[in-house]
Amino acid sequence: MQSTGPLVRASHVKEDLEALAKLGADAEAQVRARLPGTLLDQLAESARSDWIPIELNVKMVEAVHAVAGEAGLRLWGRESLLLALASFFRPLVQTVIALFDPTPAAICRFAPRAWLATYRDAGTLHVLEVGEHELKMALIDLPEPFRRMPFLMALAGTFEATYVFCAYTGKVEIVRLIDGTNPGFVVSWTRRLS
Repeated sequence: MQSTGPLVRASHVKEDLEALAKLGADAEAQVRARLPGTLLDQLAESARSDWIPIELNVKMVEAVHAVAGEAGLRLWGRESLLLALASFFRPLVQTVIALFDPTPAAICRFAPRAWLATYRDAGTLHVLEVGEHELKMALIDLPEPFRRMPFLMALAGTFEATYVFCAYTGKVEIVRLIDGTNPGFVVSWTRRLS
């Protein structure tokens, strides 16, 4: 699909749409009712590998926020990533976890590459600092809709999915980094007790 401006991989938006079910039937129906039919039709006609305008991604984030609030956004973001990893990449993820007992830092170091595989002309994600129990990531040159708090809340949920894949628990905080204007995240963790 030819378009200008920020783009998102259609597979990501399709997984976001599928993850709405994790909010419960009533919330899913309310969110779907808020989404423009023309955008849903465009998504249905798109191959998973197509690049599509970020508009549907943004509208979905806004609708989930209106219906389910921050907790729902984080749950939805987490479940969308888990859906993406549960299919094609599941054997690889399971092998890495079994062999290496990864920390959240090891997993999050793949986030900048995942961002570039998911978004085009939509800024970049950078890992800035990695410590023993936390790391900091910043988003640079984001389009305006991605700077809004609902999008950042949903993205924080995707980083929370990290804890599912390792023997750690923790939290993800939304912060402003670098010059105080770039949104970012502090991902912190402690080893989960068996």
